[in-house]
Amino acid sequence: MVAVADLRTAPLPPAYPLAETNDDARFTYGLLIDVADVLALHGFPPVKAGADLVSLQRALFAFLYDVTGG
Repeated sequence: MVAVADLRTAPLPPAYPLAETNDDARFTYGLLIDVADVLALHGFPPVKAGADLVSLQRALFAFLYDVTGG
């Protein structure tokens, strides 16, 4: 695990986005719910509406994977 202080000082290449994949077994509904739960634990409104869950899923996917094809 990388310490927060290291993130501020170490010039590391970015780990994300990963090459786009449509069959990554790690990108699950459980992961999405875990991210939503962490947001709520940090004081953000709970993700309850289906539209919010879809938006979170899209945002998380766009962060994790290269959706531009490059």
